[in-house]
Amino acid sequence: MVQDKLSGLRRKHALTHRVLPALITGALCAVIARLLFLLPVLQSFENLTLDARFMLAQKSVKPSDEIVIVLVDDTSLAFMAGLGYRWPWDRFCHKAILEMARKGGAKAVVFDIIFSEPKGKSDEQFAAEMKNITCLLPIVFGRTAAQETLGEAERRDRFLTRIFVTPQALFGPGSHAPSDPTGSETPKERFLNRLEPQQRVLVPTPVLAEACAGAGAINVFANPLDSVVRTVTPFFRYNDRLFPCLAIATTQMITGTRASFRADKLTVLGRELSLTDEGEMLIWWYGPEFTFTRYGAGAVIDSYRRLGKQGEQLAVDPSVFKDKIVLVGVNATGVGETDIHPTPVDKDHPGPEIQATILSNFLQGDSLARAPVALEWALALVLCLATATFVTMSHAFWRGVVFTILPLAGYLVAAYLVFVKLHVWLEVAAPMVGVVFAFANASAVSYFIEGRHRLRIKRMFGMYVAPEFVEELVLDSDKLRPDVGQRVELSVMFSDVRGFTTLSETLKPGEVVSLLNEYLAVMVEIIWRRGGTVDKFIGDGIMAFFGAPRHDEKHAATAVVAACEMQQALSRLQAKWKQEGKPLLKIGVGVHTGEMVVGNIGCEQKISYTVIGDNVNLTSRLEGLTKQYGAGIIVSGSTRAGLDDRFVVRELDLVRVKGKKIPVAIYEALNAPDLEASGVAGLKELAAMYEQALALYRSREWTQAEGILKRLFEKFPGDGPSKLLLEKCRRFMESPPPADWDTATNLETK
Repeated sequence: MVQDKLSGLRRKHALTHRVLPALITGALCAVIARLLFLLPVLQSFENLTLDARFMLAQKSVKPSDEIVIVLVDDTSLAFMAGLGYRWPWDRFCHKAILEMARKGGAKAVVFDIIFSEPKGKSDEQFAAEMKNITCLLPIVFGRTAAQETLGEAERRDRFLTRIFVTPQALFGPGSHAPSDPTGSETPKERFLNRLEPQQRVLVPTPVLAEACAGAGAINVFANPLDSVVRTVTPFFRYNDRLFPCLAIATTQMITGTRASFRADKLTVLGRELSLTDEGEMLIWWYGPEFTFTRYGAGAVIDSYRRLGKQGEQLAVDPSVFKDKIVLVGVNATGVGETDIHPTPVDKDHPGPEIQATILSNFLQGDSLARAPVALEWALALVLCLATATFVTMSHAFWRGVVFTILPLAGYLVAAYLVFVKLHVWLEVAAPMVGVVFAFANASAVSYFIEGRHRLRIKRMFGMYVAPEFVEELVLDSDKLRPDVGQRVELSVMFSDVRGFTTLSETLKPGEVVSLLNEYLAVMVEIIWRRGGTVDKFIGDGIMAFFGAPRHDEKHAATAVVAACEMQQALSRLQAKWKQEGKPLLKIGVGVHTGEMVVGNIGCEQKISYTVIGDNVNLTSRLEGLTKQYGAGIIVSGSTRAGLDDRFVVRELDLVRVKGKKIPVAIYEALNAPDLEASGVAGLKELAAMYEQALALYRSREWTQAEGILKRLFEKFPGDGPSKLLLEKCRRFMESPPPADWDTATNLETK
């Protein structure tokens, strides 16, 4: 019951002084970190962590094997230049690629090349071949207006009318009806408001625009913070109409399905793809350049020229295009403006590879979703709370570091696994910054709390225990429960100067103080060195205890060793005082071991770390018996039980304390192990002869006991306990005790 109450009080103390400040610190750091995430620098840091995840997860997901790339590269340019074709090539070259794809049985051919400049008759030939296969052409939007003639505008608008997406197709029936309670915004309007309006558009030549099966935008916009492409805009807003990107247009064309928009998610081929607040989709990157199978455009055209010629070996057989989506693009240094962009997986990522990646995303549903904001707030809060709590509750700095690194490392691993397995982007930057803040602030708070705690301990125990142990308590205050009393077994010591009151009357006040201070300084140093706690000075007396707050399983032996050292130190002081002509002091020491209550006892104005209980009172009486028995150190039976055979101890008597019925055995400690060994053999002989006489005394054989005591006096004249025992033997020889005598000596005073 008592331990339960103590545990409850300790928990309440820890909650009030450590846990609550930690929780407040952690919560504030989480909020600050999330708010700081609005700053560009932290957003850039988060983007870098996303890029790192893509780099680690390269090729963990395979791209669609339906997509192959025919690339106009430097080798192709050199080969075609040898045939007399300079860039931009005649439409015949592109017609050859179309025919090769058609002959191989391709699903579709998608051009990532702008055909905005008319080429006359070759345009018509190219357009004629387009009608034989599903062919999609690109368009490019711009954010600045361009000058164009009325005829150009009309042709452009006719073409755009063919490819724009109707609200009913994208948002479903009822898309013109308001969707919010205020009736102010329709689904279409809400989506349009997220998209930045485009001011101009570049479309294919009229002949090609009329012949192609469809078209879509190839714009990719880099992140303004670091110029890295991470997203694709599925739909573009132009003249309040929506136009698909090339990848969505291709997906819809070859599958015969329509992309739709529901509840802020884009559905393609029955799969829901999350969009950002700007209406963009996060691209899932499969890897850097060469992730997709690709063929050189020059090799494809050369193979086309060799088709049907007997004995000719083809560099590219048309069969490689069977059931494939053939994406034709440019990545060469000799074409003017290069189509290369930095991406998370490649600092120079070719545009055709990016378009192939986006197309594969839509075909396989491989987009990346942002975790819900509420979840990211919750995770950041949990991490910061855990960090602040661990740091505040950890007394050692290295533990705080470990308890900070481990949860953070666990979170980073979890964020990566969620990224790879679920394609969900969990924020890393804000939690990391929050954890760092939590660690720093919790360390500061902990330092402040610990500083006050340490100062309190130093003030509380600086007068009780040795300075080095005060530092030990400061470093590991778990050894100390300063605010809670405990019932434990300890050993208490009382020492007192015999006849000091009478002696002090013969000295000047200054001499009294000087002599007493010198004596007390030596005695306290011994008690502290042995790990004891000096409870108080009672005039010229000292009260000390062993076993708290410094734990000592052998506190009884430690207390007796200290008492023996005190007696030996006093002998050295006496020799010094004798030379100085000062009076000599003698002391008596009592030691008792038992259960007692230890803790801070007092009031707000004055409080002391002390022990209380009957066992403390018994110790005081043992010290008083040293005068009656003429002994230097008297210990109780419970203390004797804690001593081993190396101690020289003799039993003195059985005494019955006033107010108690059961007598207790008292012993005199004559010497302790590891102290001065001179005369130890004699002390052991003294103890043996005395205990032999004591046994005869208790057997009512007082005459034999007297004989032994006389021989003892011859060897050890002046032994106080023997003198007292001899007096008892002679008294009982003259007047024997009653038949029910229990040999105990009754103490009449407390």
